[in-house]
Amino acid sequence: MMKTTNKATALKKMIKACSASLFSAALLGLPGLASAKVTNYGEMVDVPSGSFTMGCLNSNDDICYYAEDEKAHKVYLNAYKIDKYEVTFARYKKCLDAGKCSPLAVGGSMNFGRKGVDNFPINGVTWHQAKAFCEFEGKRLPTEAEWEKAARGTDGRKYPWGNQKPTCDLAVMDSQYAGNLGCGTGNVMDVGSKPKGASPYGAMDMAGNVWEWTADWHSNRYYHSSPENNPQGPSSGVYKTTRGSDFFARAYWELRSTSRFPYYPNNVSPAIGVRCAKSA
Repeated sequence: MMKTTNKATALKKMIKACSASLFSAALLGLPGLASAKVTNYGEMVDVPSGSFTMGCLNSNDDICYYAEDEKAHKVYLNAYKIDKYEVTFARYKKCLDAGKCSPLAVGGSMNFGRKGVDNFPINGVTWHQAKAFCEFEGKRLPTEAEWEKAARGTDGRKYPWGNQKPTCDLAVMDSQYAGNLGCGTGNVMDVGSKPKGASPYGAMDMAGNVWEWTADWHSNRYYHSSPENNPQGPSSGVYKTTRGSDFFARAYWELRSTSRFPYYPNNVSPAIGVRCAKSA
């Protein structure tokens, strides 16, 4: 009886000690069960109204001479919100289950239907599927101008984090001479895996991981005649514009916040996903 009592007392002390340790870990922000929290991958960040310079700046980017489609120009935008994270497979599944979205492409480097990809950014998504998903969440696709301001802010920086050249500490990418696809994973990574690469407004993965569909049609000359207030892109076109680069990126210029990539809206790619926006 004495031994049983001693064991019960010892067990109570252990439980009390563990509880105290986990509580302390939570207070200090240290790893532990008590500090674990569920990330809201549908969270949005606020981008205030105001002007910024859109396009390539000669003062910090030697690519500008070759990037005719990135002519620098002033743009004013009303306030809006943009997804903090790229759309994940877990988010997309909710739209599928509701019957409002269609299945994504499979095979090759597409991740739809694979295990362990819930928090990966979706790929294999057409522009039309991306638009339908954003509307399901009560949102919309961002314009190119909205995407770029959310990525670089108003100080003319080259990348979301500043002017420092990209590394795997900052973005999900490849190495300069290949062989390190997706920072060595051979794939995309969970959204938000590179917090040091966050934009001035706190948006994650705006360089690398996957390119992201925008609302705009693509034109190499649009920046030369773009309206200053809330530009919506050309009225028509063949391609839609994607932004942000991908996990295949090897050259630093691909990851710049001004880089633009035209793509057929009906086509899919393992390197293209989406994030949504919403008017404030």
